[in-house]
Amino acid sequence: MKFHITLIICCLITSGVFAQSSAESVKEKLGVYHTNFPQEKVYIHHDKPQYVLGEKIWYKAYLLDAILHQSLTPSQQVVVQLIDPNDELMSSATIWIEDGGGSGDFQLGPEWATGKYLLRAYTAYQRNFEQSFFFEKEIRVYDAYAQIRNPDLTMEELAETGNRNTSPQEELSTRTLMFFPEGGDLVDGIVTTVGVNAYDQNAIGVKLSATVHDADGELVARFNTHDTGLGFFNIRPEAGQRYTARVMWGQEEVEFDLPSVRNDGYVLRVREKRDTLILTAHTTIENGLEGGFIVGHIRGMLFGIIEGLTGSEAILRIPLSETPDGVLHFTLFKADGSPVSERLKFVYRKENIPEVQLSLAGDNFGKRNEVLVSVASSDTSSGMTLNGSLTVTELELATPHKHASDIRTYLLLESDLRGRIPSPGFFFEDKAASRKLLDVLMLTHGWRRFEWKTLLRDPTVGIDWIPENSLTLKGHTTKYGKPDNPVQARVFISTLSDNFNMQELVTEENGEFVFNGLQGFDTIPLLIQAEVFKEDKAKKDGTKEARSGSKYVDIFIDPVMLPLVSRDEARIDPEIDPGVLEDYFAVSRRTQVVDSAYQDMMSIQLDEVTIQAEKYNPVEEQHKALMLYSEPDHRLVPDSMTGGALAINAFELIRGQFPGVNVVGTFPNYNAIIRGANSISGDTYATYVLDGMVVDVSLINSIPVERIAFIDVLKGIGKSAVYGTGGNGVIAFYSKTAEQMQTSQQVIGSMNYMYSGYYKAKVFYSPDYGAAQDSHEKPDYRTTLYWNPDVRLNALDKKYLTFFTGDKASVYSVRFEGVTSDGAPVVLSGMFEVR
Repeated sequence: MKFHITLIICCLITSGVFAQSSAESVKEKLGVYHTNFPQEKVYIHHDKPQYVLGEKIWYKAYLLDAILHQSLTPSQQVVVQLIDPNDELMSSATIWIEDGGGSGDFQLGPEWATGKYLLRAYTAYQRNFEQSFFFEKEIRVYDAYAQIRNPDLTMEELAETGNRNTSPQEELSTRTLMFFPEGGDLVDGIVTTVGVNAYDQNAIGVKLSATVHDADGELVARFNTHDTGLGFFNIRPEAGQRYTARVMWGQEEVEFDLPSVRNDGYVLRVREKRDTLILTAHTTIENGLEGGFIVGHIRGMLFGIIEGLTGSEAILRIPLSETPDGVLHFTLFKADGSPVSERLKFVYRKENIPEVQLSLAGDNFGKRNEVLVSVASSDTSSGMTLNGSLTVTELELATPHKHASDIRTYLLLESDLRGRIPSPGFFFEDKAASRKLLDVLMLTHGWRRFEWKTLLRDPTVGIDWIPENSLTLKGHTTKYGKPDNPVQARVFISTLSDNFNMQELVTEENGEFVFNGLQGFDTIPLLIQAEVFKEDKAKKDGTKEARSGSKYVDIFIDPVMLPLVSRDEARIDPEIDPGVLEDYFAVSRRTQVVDSAYQDMMSIQLDEVTIQAEKYNPVEEQHKALMLYSEPDHRLVPDSMTGGALAINAFELIRGQFPGVNVVGTFPNYNAIIRGANSISGDTYATYVLDGMVVDVSLINSIPVERIAFIDVLKGIGKSAVYGTGGNGVIAFYSKTAEQMQTSQQVIGSMNYMYSGYYKAKVFYSPDYGAAQDSHEKPDYRTTLYWNPDVRLNALDKKYLTFFTGDKASVYSVRFEGVTSDGAPVVLSGMFEVR
């Protein structure tokens, strides 16, 4: 992205001292805000638009600064989360970012709920600002076997299961028509363009026709809205008049009021003519522009101040060559420095598009043929690099809609405007209708990042979350056995791995501690030890002697409080046609059947054997009175487990220990699903019992592992029904008695802890059919043929990528998304056919 930061001066008008000081004050406060509180953007590119249960979501996270879209950011790690339609956290990963990018993957469990999953990504530092700055996108997830289990389901009904979402949403009227005068107000006698946004109760744009009438019923304007719900009309409003729009909405005529007309006010208009932006400032106040000024910025970076306005009207011209690409924000200020009118304008010039090309060595291939793809840069900019990701998917079944969101629409448009942007790709088409409605979009969606009045009053932000460049572990210490009695302690932390590391600190007086600077991928075993803090003893020779304190200390790891789940501004791709969805399900079922069959052939399956013995178990006998069943389907005794002490809570104990029990989520929000429940309803979580009583999952998440005597699993409805559950199964936990706790092998003042480090992404399986292997007998019907999250090249460089086609004859799409080192987004695509 190449542009000049230019100070634009209106040379025909003299500037007063007062206006100059006001303009300088605005400039200074804007500079303070962005110097001290730099903003970040996160974008996620994933391999295809929708999924079925059992598939894997492959993704790449991009972390960029919010102004220049370059990789110089305060943070170096991103949290990526997958949240189900019930707003339960199913998976979470911390991604290490290198040169602006890092990759990961999420496995969709076969028993998970269907519906809209929220893919959310953010940095800890972003939590200091509005949550709308997070990357949030809804992804539809389906059950490919739903119609097999329930033949009465139609494809239309099945398609609708991908839209299921129980998250509380803002209640919208069934009919909403909103009006947005250019500059902000309707002002007496000033011709104004009014943007229109029409949408239904699902916030989906509505196409309609309408007329505008004054209080006497006289027709003053007509307008139509596009499929996106956007439209516009021009009006010369009169003070004292009341204007209404009459709309045929379905079979009913409905009236909507326009905003009231102000007697006096200001209007800032922006028009694009050839290669020039024309700004017109109007006011009904005599000499109301005297000493006023206009500020232009993009994403908060100042690119121009026009000072010294006079009179009641000013016309100003700005060459487009002097403006950067993206959402330009112009604001008209009065002489006293107060903002009175603003206008957004989107600029995207072809000459700024990076010179990068994607090409294929042919457009027709046979089955299991090698395909060569090249990504080449002809950009001669010194030091320019490109960081991107590439996916190859079946065109009809698994390729994003042409109007879907991508890295270009997100960085330049969506991330800087409030609200959802309908079909963002539509606004980047080189068509007159797209360009006109893009300008209407600038009227109907406000600037997202800050408000002038707030910034000018106080340009500072309270920082509770510092930028993270390493892993952090937070916790607190208390007196042994007294969780409500904090104690200051000396805490030691050691990594029990090949790269041994040890840190030591003294907690705050309230027992709180924070370890920074931790590094590592996957799960890191830690040994945490603590003792009551004692001041070092002073010796006669002036030195100090360390003193050990009591080991009777309990150590607690504090869970990271998650941001609230909000879907109000989450973007989502257009829906797929039910007929296409039916084909997608058939291919997915075939792929999963093949995967399962070949996995069984290549592994040894051990049948479950139940061994019954008449053996007295004192632990069980002490809890038998609490049991409403005779025999569990499975039982786990933690003290008999190798490595059980390394688990942080009960769910980590049972993960992988019981057939058909799937642990989902992350600490401290784990949950479990017992295979066999109905995944269409989404209500598949197990029922939890603690010492004979049904309890909430949050209580199970908080049980100390060392206090669990044993865990039973009840699968059948006959056994679990006694606890009032349906067919979801029961997991019953039983606590150790005081006597059993005394004989426990737990070491006082220490704990083993499995710490989740940076996620290490799986390697996408891409078979090489050029070399004969036994595994190649397996049929290949994948809808994602290739995924490469790390495509990098320099200026005048060319990168070659190869993969093989599968066994399905179809048309396939190659799609590349990335960003250059100077902040320009790149989107490339190509197609080929397999015969």
